[in-house]
Amino acid sequence: MGDTKELEVLEFINRRFPNDQNWLTGNCYWMAYILASRFNLDVYYDPVVGHFFVGESEHGPFYDWKGRMNKPKHYLKLADLQTMDQTWYDRLMRDCKC
Repeated sequence: MGDTKELEVLEFINRRFPNDQNWLTGNCYWMAYILASRFNLDVYYDPVVGHFFVGESEHGPFYDWKGRMNKPKHYLKLADLQTMDQTWYDRLMRDCKC
């Protein structure tokens, strides 16, 4: 991701989401959805910790409410997860979109 786009993402997070509304613990899907929609990023899921985040490619950089995050050890692109295991995907969407 170019430096300009990264600065835009980080500035957007800081300006629009200054207060924690459980963006890391319960609303991470919605934070990822907002960032993906606004910046044309992909949504990823870390099944080990149960966390959604975004990135421009599978190589990163990656972002969540805290800003730029370290590359997780385990993660799947949400679109790929839907293709791999529709039942798991449906369960995630049911549990996270409430």
